[in-house]
Amino acid sequence: LLGDPGSGKSTFVNFVALCLAGQNLDHPQANLKLLTEPLPNDDGTENIEGQAWDHPPLLPVPVVLRDFAARGLPPVGEKATAKHLYDFIVADLHSGALAAYAKPLTRTLLREGGLLLLDGLDEVPEAQQRRVQIKQAVTDFAASFKRCRILVTSRTYAYQQQAWRLPGFAETVLAPFSRGQIDRFVEGW
Repeated sequence: LLGDPGSGKSTFVNFVALCLAGQNLDHPQANLKLLTEPLPNDDGTENIEGQAWDHPPLLPVPVVLRDFAARGLPPVGEKATAKHLYDFIVADLHSGALAAYAKPLTRTLLREGGLLLLDGLDEVPEAQQRRVQIKQAVTDFAASFKRCRILVTSRTYAYQQQAWRLPGFAETVLAPFSRGQIDRFVEGW
């Protein structure tokens, strides 16, 4: 998912994670209904057609890539694998006193899949040295956890560089808010 700085990529990732987690927990307000709510028209009137969502309520697994690069990658020059990314996710569970959820997480990701939300590909520190490792870990994770869907965010200009592109990943650009969406956002804020 590509977008300009400040266009809402991280906000979008967090919103999707909130809605999916809420759906899995039967939350009355944060759920798939909120995620697929019709967008307002430019004049502020409501659209009658909801947004498409063709998946069950996937388990969201958000990862900030700059944190993974800082604490989860092997030393520069060593190959990064799915295990490095998975171990980083499990370490986050442990640090949040949620270690008991590591095994159920593994089972769910392998059997049912989930949605791995990797935010900020272009914000990785030491980008030149770590880029290859991040790409290795992400592509290996996709190969190891075949049922998982993966969403990666990056600034458009950074991802246009061939060295950042992830092989086999589709690209889309985050659309800017319409006037009606801006009005709704301001009212909700």
